[in-house]
Amino acid sequence: MKKILTIAGLAILASQSFGALTQLTSRAQITETDYIEWSDKGPAFTALSNPFVISTHGTPFDVAVKGPAGLEVRQQSFGGWAGDFNPGEYVLYSKGSGPLTLTGAKTCNDVGMNIQADFYGAYTAVMEAYDGLDTFLGSVSVKGVSTANADGTAPFIGVRSDAGDIHMVKLYIVRTDGAPTSLAIDRVSFSCCAPVPEPASMSVIGMGALALLRRKKSK
Repeated sequence: MKKILTIAGLAILASQSFGALTQLTSRAQITETDYIEWSDKGPAFTALSNPFVISTHGTPFDVAVKGPAGLEVRQQSFGGWAGDFNPGEYVLYSKGSGPLTLTGAKTCNDVGMNIQADFYGAYTAVMEAYDGLDTFLGSVSVKGVSTANADGTAPFIGVRSDAGDIHMVKLYIVRTDGAPTSLAIDRVSFSCCAPVPEPASMSVIGMGALALLRRKKSK
C-alpha cells in the first residue's frame, strides 16, 4: 500500500508545474539584474528587422523580439512618439495588431515595462507568460488612457513567476471596442535566475522514478 501511495504521489508530481504568477504594477517591484535599452539599436526612426535579437545590459543574455509587422525605435517627444512616456525616453514601436513577443535565452523570475497604445483614448494592455516549452503560465492586464502629455504615466505591466521559469512574454493592446492595435514599450526590466526544470523535465524525473519503483516491485 505504501508503494502504491508513493507511485501515486510521483504520478501527480510528474503532471504538475509548480510556478505561480503574480502581477507587478511598478518597476520598483523588480530587483533588476538585466534590462533592454532600445536606443542600443539606433536613433529614433531606426527600422529594425523582424524578428531581431538584442542583448541585455547586466548578466547579459540575448532576447529575440518579434512583432506582427514593422518594428522601429522611437523617442518620446523628440523622435516620432507623442505619448505618455518620459520626455526623451526611447521606446520600441510595434506596428500592426498582433502580439509583440520577447523570448529570452534564459528564464526569469520577473519581467516588466511601461506600455502604451498607438492611439489616444482608453485601452487594455495584456501580457501573457510562457515557459521554455511554450506552455502558457498565465496572463495579466492593465488599463490605460493614452494622451500626448509626456508625463511618464504610461502604465507599467509586469509579471513574476515563483518558479523563475518565464521564458517568453507576449504583449498586445485591446481597444475598448475590442479591436487590437499597435503599441510601444519602454525599457524592459528583468530579474533573472539560473534555469530551472521545466514541467516536461519534472515529468521525466517523475516517470523515471515510477519505472524504478515498478522494477523494484517486480523483483
